[in-house]
Amino acid sequence: LVDAAVVVDGVLRVCPATPYSKGAAWFERPQRVDAGFVTRFAFQFTQQQQLGGDGFAFVIQDHARDAIGSVYGGALGYSDWPECGPGGIPSSLAVEFDLWRNVEWDDPDDNHISVHTRGTGPNCAHERASIGRTSAIPDLHTEDVHVVTIRYEPHPGRLTISMDDASAPVLSVPVDLVSTLGLTNGRAFVGFTAGTGQEVQAHDILDWVFVEG
Repeated sequence: LVDAAVVVDGVLRVCPATPYSKGAAWFERPQRVDAGFVTRFAFQFTQQQQLGGDGFAFVIQDHARDAIGSVYGGALGYSDWPECGPGGIPSSLAVEFDLWRNVEWDDPDDNHISVHTRGTGPNCAHERASIGRTSAIPDLHTEDVHVVTIRYEPHPGRLTISMDDASAPVLSVPVDLVSTLGLTNGRAFVGFTAGTGQEVQAHDILDWVFVEG
């Protein structure tokens, strides 16, 4: 657990409903990702003020077990602010669940999933670092529980994201994690990051399973 992240009554609160907060949570040891993986997690946003802010990301990174980005809400805990500064998590790929439109970062709207990476460099929440995105998802501005399934297939290299219905992908992007992130042994830290700005909400992971291979 990094910065504001806590576990309360068996729930991982990646970031609380506190203005200008950030948090991250990682497996203590790097997980093998080069042979593929499936991860499934349930999340819920609560304590939203007005439109809530800002969202969270599922992140794969080969930097550090205590990695975290800027405190600015739009950075979602993995990027820097302003824009693509050196404070983003290097050698990382982030799957954003973003419910605040940062116009200055070219966000398409206030309800989207976007996959961001800058290879081995510091990651960035600006949409120019996105390799795929979709707004065809359920409304995140509620307290509904959503279940996400993410599959990585190493050959030919593809990340597929499903939301609520595991059999119906909402987004699929081509990516080779080993070459993109510069993995030396096929392993990386996996976990979550989140952040708030002036508007807030609690970012809760209710359960989480990660299966290698």
